[in-house]
Amino acid sequence: MQGNKTDIVICAYDDHFLVIATQIGSMGTILHARKEEGVSIHPTISVSVLLGKRDEPMLVACARQIIEHISNAGSSRSLVLSLGLRDHSLPTSKGIVSAVTENCLCVLVEREALRLKDFREAFSCAAENPWPVKSS
Repeated sequence: MQGNKTDIVICAYDDHFLVIATQIGSMGTILHARKEEGVSIHPTISVSVLLGKRDEPMLVACARQIIEHISNAGSSRSLVLSLGLRDHSLPTSKGIVSAVTENCLCVLVEREALRLKDFREAFSCAAENPWPVKSS
């Protein structure tokens, strides 16, 4: 991205996604982002810097855009985002968000939605007939 080799790793855990994007070979700034549901009609997106540069608005914007994509895809998982970037420009941030959301993360979120659907269908079937009897 922008002439810098960028490695991206995406891991899915039960309660969050871990995304590592690095141009420097190390973790860089680590952010945590989540969608907070409340009594308000409009959910709140919360982004905090756990470790690293606290004065880089592009890093926070990057985390916000990725968590919005995760939420809009139907997942309630939070995001831990590690950004080790040489270039903190807008085009680099857009490239990171695009690479994560278009290529890999959407597949993981879709898999989660399918597993949840399969679980709901299995559960509703069991609820309708909790003690299936095998006929002879």
